[in-house]
Amino acid sequence: MIGLLEIILFFLGGVSGFLAGLLGIGGAIVLIPMMIYILPYFGLNLSMHEIMGLSMALVFFAALTGAIIHFKGGNLRKNLIIVVGGAMLAGSFFGAIASRYVMEKTLLGVFALVLALSIVMLLKPKTEKSKVKAVSGGDDSCSIDSIEEVETYMTSRKEKITGASLGFSIGVISGMAGVGGAAILIPALTFFLRIPIKICIGTSLGIILAGGAAGFFGKAITGQIPFIPALFLAAGGILSSRLGSKVSMRLRGEQLKKILAVVLLVTLIRIIATLVTF
Repeated sequence: MIGLLEIILFFLGGVSGFLAGLLGIGGAIVLIPMMIYILPYFGLNLSMHEIMGLSMALVFFAALTGAIIHFKGGNLRKNLIIVVGGAMLAGSFFGAIASRYVMEKTLLGVFALVLALSIVMLLKPKTEKSKVKAVSGGDDSCSIDSIEEVETYMTSRKEKITGASLGFSIGVISGMAGVGGAAILIPALTFFLRIPIKICIGTSLGIILAGGAAGFFGKAITGQIPFIPALFLAAGGILSSRLGSKVSMRLRGEQLKKILAVVLLVTLIRIIATLVTF
């Protein structure tokens, strides 16, 4: 039987899934606060285990849908997923272990600082790569958005080392703070490797999908995901992630940067408020 919880989760999944497809973030950074603060207003209370389980379900299905759309649009690059994603997983494992020995307030402070730096990197003007291959026919009039599909990135040894270093460092921070890390990864890749943000968004969804799949199935087989609510949450996430991904491919890179910066700023303000009242 469909109840109020399922209806609300469908819409919350829609909001989170749209942002996941649009910006390449997992969606949990938006969904978890909404479930914590919105559901109680309707007399609905879930345990943190259920909230985390539902969040993981949304991350998996929204990332899967968004990754497929971005892959078809040419925005998902396997070499970035292997190098950066592999290093990020290793760093996340290390960070998760190290977090046991760090005070919670310190973890939040570090994460807030990194978010602030990410916002600066997004808003600071910097020329993106424009290595146009023969497919472009040497037409200098092509915009960055129109040539992203025929470019390759992170092919030199130096770039691979930089990419792996960024992935590992961000993985450590995300593992310590208990977040996916995509919101930090995307600004870092655009700033340090000058990769267009649309490529970063598509690749980020591929990286999130790998980690999300493991987390989702792990929580599912241990009974941490309420089945019926998860179906409605995932349905909203899948539908909106498709829309968000298509909108993402239509917007210009600078527009996406500004939208992501706003989302990060809202998150930063929430973390600062938590630190002040800690």
